Amino acid sequence: MGLLPEEPVYVTFPTTIPSKESSRLLLRPIVDSDAAALFAIRSRPEVSVL
Repeated sequence: MGLLPEEPVYVTFPTTIPSKESSRLLLRPIVDSDAAALFAIRSRPEVSVL
């Protein structure tokens, strides 16, 4: 038995990702207009440290 599977592996992603919402939180797919805010957040040293 090798490290790779004997048969091809297929992964299917949904074409649209649904949003999830609660009274305090909204999770939604990232859109192009989020770029500036994401850049600003990731530019902060305390956020960008892995």
